[in-house]
Amino acid sequence: LAAALDGSINHGGAVTVTDSAYTVTELKAIAGGTSGFITLNDTTVALSGDATDLKTIFDENSTAHTGAVTVTDGAYTVAELKAIAGGTSGFITLNNAGVALSGDATDLKTIFDESITAHTGQVTVTDALYTVAELKAIAGGTSGA
Repeated sequence: LAAALDGSINHGGAVTVTDSAYTVTELKAIAGGTSGFITLNDTTVALSGDATDLKTIFDENSTAHTGAVTVTDGAYTVAELKAIAGGTSGFITLNNAGVALSGDATDLKTIFDESITAHTGQVTVTDALYTVAELKAIAGGTSGA
């Protein structure tokens, strides 16, 4: 599928990945070649890659991924982590856990309520509408300031 959809083809329909040997690179190529949703028959495959690529995949994935996800870069954003956290119920490991994050309390809660492990960077809440529940989730998800 990755070879067929990587290039000048603009497929408009859904795509189903039937094997369990897919990679982030392949899923990114598939996502770039179709405007339809991607369904994974095996949702347990561990994924490892750049946060931008993972966001691209999870933005188009219609299947609830359950495998572990490793974010390999140190330039991830709140928006990318929110998309990744929303796309998988598996543990999310940050290879560079010290990246400072800044964003809306609701988005930060979404990130830290999911299974992100061992964030150590500073977190800045940018809105004034935060709740105790949001702050509790954020504080529980990071050891940073």
